[in-house]
Amino acid sequence: MMAMANAGQADMLHSAEKILSAMTGVVEQGEVALSLVCAESRPEPGQELAMQGINVSALATMTAKTLGLSAEEIAHVGMGGLFHNIGMSRVPLAVRVKSEEDLSPTEVKLLRMYPQLGKEILEAISGVPEAVIEIVYQHREYLDGTGFPKRLINGDIAKAARLVGTVVEYNLISSDQRSARYMGPAQALSYVYTKLKNKFGPDVVEP
Repeated sequence: MMAMANAGQADMLHSAEKILSAMTGVVEQGEVALSLVCAESRPEPGQELAMQGINVSALATMTAKTLGLSAEEIAHVGMGGLFHNIGMSRVPLAVRVKSEEDLSPTEVKLLRMYPQLGKEILEAISGVPEAVIEIVYQHREYLDGTGFPKRLINGDIAKAARLVGTVVEYNLISSDQRSARYMGPAQALSYVYTKLKNKFGPDVVEP
């Protein structure tokens, strides 16, 4: 999927639409979709970013349906989830492959540029909805102002971005077995409900 960042604009959007279209039938089957995002096996080297995007998109789309969002909003959430980490393609691989605990302060700062980089990539592509760019840019922001890249607070953060943000957090802690934060899927879900509700808001954490 990250190869899309270097592909033609029309090809990139067409590929994204095909992925989301193929995913729709799976998302309708809640148990099947959940089994995909709960899988603990690690993807092949070089496929991590693509698999993260697909996992986040599937679960975020399912959550958006549960919340009763409109068809257009659900489509934006799905595409925002798919592209949430596209900016990582511009972060050095040597930084990306490290667990969070092993990053130096300089590397943390570099890694936290990825939402801004993703925004820049998508803004250069004709036809990407503004709502999708907003999700990519804001999904690591927290209501209490401790997120990144802009330390936004409360109403400055779009609901769709907060929804995708909760899924990204869940995916991070339930998929990286190298991390000290790693938890199994059930534990990770409990952590999101109990520890992150105030960071993302009960309207997206407790559907």
